[in-house]
Amino acid sequence: MYSRFRLAHLPLALLAVSSPSLEAEEAAEEGARDGGAYQEGEGSVLALDDVLVTAERELKQAPGVSIITADDIKKRPPVNDLSDIIRKMPGVNLTGNSASGQYGNNRQIDIRGMGPENTLILIDGKPMRSRNSVRMGRSGERNTRGDTNWVPAELVERIEVLRGPAAARYGSGAAGGVVNIITKAPTEKTHGSLSWYANSPESEYEGQTRRYSFSLTGPVVEGLSYRLSGNLNKTDADDPGLNSAYATETTITPPAGKEGVRNRDLNGLLRWDLNSQQTLEVEGSYSRQGNIYAGDRAVSSTGSELLNELIGRETNIMYRRAGSITHRGSWDWGSSQLVFSYENTRNRRLNEGLAGGSEGSINVGDMSTSEYDNYALSGEVSIPFTFGFSQVATLGFEYTKEVLDDPYSVTQSTTNGGVLPGTGSGPRDSEATNENIAFFAESNIHLPTAGP
Repeated sequence: MYSRFRLAHLPLALLAVSSPSLEAEEAAEEGARDGGAYQEGEGSVLALDDVLVTAERELKQAPGVSIITADDIKKRPPVNDLSDIIRKMPGVNLTGNSASGQYGNNRQIDIRGMGPENTLILIDGKPMRSRNSVRMGRSGERNTRGDTNWVPAELVERIEVLRGPAAARYGSGAAGGVVNIITKAPTEKTHGSLSWYANSPESEYEGQTRRYSFSLTGPVVEGLSYRLSGNLNKTDADDPGLNSAYATETTITPPAGKEGVRNRDLNGLLRWDLNSQQTLEVEGSYSRQGNIYAGDRAVSSTGSELLNELIGRETNIMYRRAGSITHRGSWDWGSSQLVFSYENTRNRRLNEGLAGGSEGSINVGDMSTSEYDNYALSGEVSIPFTFGFSQVATLGFEYTKEVLDDPYSVTQSTTNGGVLPGTGSGPRDSEATNENIAFFAESNIHLPTAGP
């Protein structure tokens, strides 16, 4: 199963009671004359058997859970990022930096006000943590678009949004909620598609969007299938004249509009159905994501010759490579899943101030690169049983190792006014490592509903 949490289909029983129409009376009369229960004469009674009408639909909203389907995305496609549609779910917001705050007006998913650091983004149940390659600023935010834009909209089967604390089940970063982006599985028949999307705002000052994508999926040999997809899209930055009316004599550069985005994505997946009970999937992907600068800045309220020269250029670029191996089993006693995933992110951006009044502000025209590696191994088994009520017990583990090498972050001197506690006066190590291991156990109990 791709999904870590899902909603069942709920039957809805509807009982309609109304006066019979003329057509119904005529039909009943004809039926009665052929041996039915209709009787002529004064005080005649129309006798109909009880009718029960049933309908079935997928519940898309439930307490704490929302589901966005592929049809929802097709009807209202996001302009550039999946966050455009995820943010419309109850309890979901987008963080945003302003021209007077931390540099970068990028947006990240924020569930129930807990912040993006407490919102875990999953793709097919695998944690995405590329945003950790970006330093966190004093405002508590990172100058990044988050991890919702690594999957093209056309590749999404559905998106599940879990609102509320889930750290006990999903680990670090899920105290606010979880967003699970589930992609389309390979098909048994060869199938391909080409998509083109364009968005042109009414205002000439707002950036336009153009998105091109393709997908190809089908069988290789019996039991082995593939999926190949690609995406190329660009959203232009807002024109600097968008907020020119707010410029004053002391504000040479007006407040910036939204930054633009450039995306290139390539993804490949091989699925091997070992037998009727087991499947093995190998997946690899590459993405390049860059911004288009629109004049945003951190603290300074006055214009800068450097910033004006940067408008329309890329000031930060993310290169992401990822791979995973997944084994799923469906057994007589339950189901199992074992996943190993690797994620490498190179974050290349113009140098910014690291502390003090210049923090977050672009200060020179040079670029530095930080590199982030994320290793994850997780496994779980789910066993249905009955103990008082019908239940499903889940036992599992997760191991993660994160390695960040950020040389530029340690270039600022710590000896001005004394050495900072815990640091030396010489060169500092630019690499940091974090390891976590966790075990969990849970039981989902199905309570029977009262009958009619």
